[in-house]
Amino acid sequence: MKNKILYNLSLSIIACAVLAGCGSDDKDEVPTVSVASAVSLKESRTTTIAATADDDDDTITYSWTQVSGPTLTLTNTTTATVGVTAPAVSTDAAAVLRITVTDKGNQTASADVTVNIANNQFPTVTAAFGSAAEKSSVSLAATAADADGLVTTYNWVQTSGDPVTLAGAETATLSFTAPSVTEDTPLGFSLTVTDDDEEATLVEGVVTITPVKTSFTVTGTVSEAAFANATIRGTLAGQTFTATADATGTFSLPMQADDDETNLFADIRASSVTTTGLQYYKFVPSLTADATQLSLVL
Repeated sequence: MKNKILYNLSLSIIACAVLAGCGSDDKDEVPTVSVASAVSLKESRTTTIAATADDDDDTITYSWTQVSGPTLTLTNTTTATVGVTAPAVSTDAAAVLRITVTDKGNQTASADVTVNIANNQFPTVTAAFGSAAEKSSVSLAATAADADGLVTTYNWVQTSGDPVTLAGAETATLSFTAPSVTEDTPLGFSLTVTDDDEEATLVEGVVTITPVKTSFTVTGTVSEAAFANATIRGTLAGQTFTATADATGTFSLPMQADDDETNLFADIRASSVTTTGLQYYKFVPSLTADATQLSLVL
């Protein structure tokens, strides 16, 4: 009887040992999580950041929070992939996000990611303005670039001067026909170039419209000795031109008038430099461009 009792006791101890060994396999492991150490994002742009987590029972909750830096706009903060929108910044900046995962045993793991926020660079633009002859076809060409994106729009505007009709105002090259003018006339223009972040650069300039002149030449001789080296004055279209005769009274007087001028008559006067008040006068009723019009002979 004694032997039987010992046998039963031995079996009970072995059974308990086996059961204890089986219970050790239920230990809960701490979850793990990883995420990229850094991502880059331009201001006012949106991206997503994905974390990878693991746990022995596959029951994990996610929580994204911001640790530091300019305030980011976050979406889907309780999922493995968070949406991130960067704020507008005046200089390059950095923000830190933290992903924390929790398992059903309330054990946690965390990882940080740095969001490098790039300040948008404004587009660059240059344009040549200069001068142009009246009634000519004028083109203003601009060169624009955006170092960290794309140039999306051009907008030319006339800011001053006689209004002209613009062609290609929404392209890099503006065209127009210069107006008719009687004197140098400035026309002001501006060009606004916008990039894909809706930031713009403005350039302004002036195109000087120059009149087209028609040239005339009057030659002649005032033969009287008193007109040697005489002062010659000619009036044409309200302008006065002067020349000096040689010792024999021979002269050549160049004159100009606007190419639209129709009153092409001239007054020619030769004034003696030796006899005060002595003049010779000639009225020329019509002039022809670039031709000898008059011979004055006494």
